[in-house]
Amino acid sequence: MKKNPFKRILCIVIAAVMLCSVFASTAAAATKCACGHSPVVMISGFGATILSEKQEDGSLKRVFPPDTKEILKLLGVNAPDLVTGIIELLAQKGTDGIEKPLRDIITSIVEPLRMNDDGTSYYDIVPILSGAKNTSLEAFTKNGQLDLVPYTGSEFLDMEVIGDEIGDDHVFNFLYDWRLSHADVAAQLHDYLAEVCALTGHDKVSVYSISQGSLLLGTYMYEYPNDNYIDRAVFDTPLLAGSNLVSDLYTDKPLALNFDTTLDILRAILHTETDFSFVMDIIPADGANNVADYGLKSMVLPSVINIPAFWEMCDPENYEYIKSVRLDSVKNAKLIEKVEKVRNGFMSHISETLYAQQKKGVSVSIKACSGVPLASGTVDNSDGIVNMKYSCGAVCAPFGETFPADYKQAVKTGKNNISPDRTVDLSTGYMPERTWVVNRHYHGQAEWDPRTYSLLMDLLLTDNIKDAYSHIEYPQFMESLSPTSDVVVLFKSTNSSFLPTLSKHLFSCNSVMVKNLSKKDKIKVSSITSENGTLNFALPYPIVLEAGESAEIAFTGKVPSAESYDKITVAYKRMTVTGKDATRDFGFTVTRNYSGVTKIDLTPAYIITAIRIAHDIRDILARIDAIFSFINGIK
Repeated sequence: MKKNPFKRILCIVIAAVMLCSVFASTAAAATKCACGHSPVVMISGFGATILSEKQEDGSLKRVFPPDTKEILKLLGVNAPDLVTGIIELLAQKGTDGIEKPLRDIITSIVEPLRMNDDGTSYYDIVPILSGAKNTSLEAFTKNGQLDLVPYTGSEFLDMEVIGDEIGDDHVFNFLYDWRLSHADVAAQLHDYLAEVCALTGHDKVSVYSISQGSLLLGTYMYEYPNDNYIDRAVFDTPLLAGSNLVSDLYTDKPLALNFDTTLDILRAILHTETDFSFVMDIIPADGANNVADYGLKSMVLPSVINIPAFWEMCDPENYEYIKSVRLDSVKNAKLIEKVEKVRNGFMSHISETLYAQQKKGVSVSIKACSGVPLASGTVDNSDGIVNMKYSCGAVCAPFGETFPADYKQAVKTGKNNISPDRTVDLSTGYMPERTWVVNRHYHGQAEWDPRTYSLLMDLLLTDNIKDAYSHIEYPQFMESLSPTSDVVVLFKSTNSSFLPTLSKHLFSCNSVMVKNLSKKDKIKVSSITSENGTLNFALPYPIVLEAGESAEIAFTGKVPSAESYDKITVAYKRMTVTGKDATRDFGFTVTRNYSGVTKIDLTPAYIITAIRIAHDIRDILARIDAIFSFINGIK
């Protein structure tokens, strides 16, 4: 049979095309992005990812949380948001009148969350979106799905701001079923990070996590120690070792919510300076607690009692007791096995896991918050949601108290890790040299505090900050700058409540900055005093500060002979129709052992020497003058 040369040529051409396509695809896969910025993966916390139920036709139906408009419609109120709607309903009908509508609504809301006795989902529930290609900022924007991004407009770092820095195609949001065991979701995160790297052409990503998302990130690090996808990891108000809030909700004891904390958290979440204290004038605390306790125990717990993630988030001191009350060792055996894999794994080896990551070259950072009691009623130093001791491993004084005068730092770290208000000892922390603490700042709420927000962005996107002792703008212990904190007082030399000394007779500065934190209201500052008289402030008459305005107030005082604690009290009033006289306290420490950077450290040495010499000369002249005065008195 005669060979057809045309067919031979065609085969050669086809083979060549196929070979070229293989080389082309290989080259494409090997192409690296040279933008100079690692992609960012964001991991939200409890309840943030919208969950959906798979329908018979393969489509997805949003089930939790339901659309706010639908809830308001069921409540029968016309309000801009859910919180306002519930307040209006309570005002209209009282606690008795809303029981039935709330019961029906709550039951329908939480039912899709139901899980089986073994910790698997009762319904076919999945995140509303999944996969890196569907959850980048570029995809959210292109598909008109920005409203599906967790925490849109509240508490989370802003994806769009990060996108402006590194590109929308380099910012991702890991959506997950937050009911599942963190070990199970860690496997999904392992695949997701690999997918992000492949999609963007990068070997590494930077990860920002918040609250429960931090427990997930830590569990991933523990379960996949040989992965090398991460270059920076930021833990924002992390729930790492558990929380009394979760335990308080699961216990068989009556609920006793702290409504002041709860309402302040709502103000922060809603980014409003409106005072919600009027709610407690409408609803007595006892009545509200009774309603909340009844609703939780009878309407919510039956659906959520078998959620593995909740059990993994219980605090270690109460877990065994609550497990004995709420779970059956036989019926719930597989659920307990899932839960205790995480509790006995990462949650029992937090510090070791984080330092193992650091040893691999990962820049690990923690931002924790203090100075607030738990919303659920437990009186402990917290950010309102997570205890400090479980968020960053710190030892804390009993809430509302300070460490005794003779208290010594628990661990010798070579640094002073006791907070200036003497309520937090960070030397026992999971990673003290990479931990920042913000006093009186609520859980999350990064966008509500400009300095905290800036710190987190720097930690996530740059390597500019060596540790918690190296940056003048971000001292290890900071005060909240959120508008709902009203006013702040900071020593000019440290941007904090530490007042270092330069010598036995010289403070590192002689003034404080007083700032009105409100974004909309003026405040009148009537006085500034120190409780023990360590400092005397030069404020002979009240001053008015515009919204966001600061004033420098000078002080005098004698340097204490040893490290000394005192308290500054600011008396002020918001200049509004409903403004009330108020005070805010700032515990401060005068110390020769400050571990952070001061403005003096940034000043040339010859100037510091000149200042010290001038001060010594002034001191000598004062003593000579005193001697002559004494002699003249004898004459």
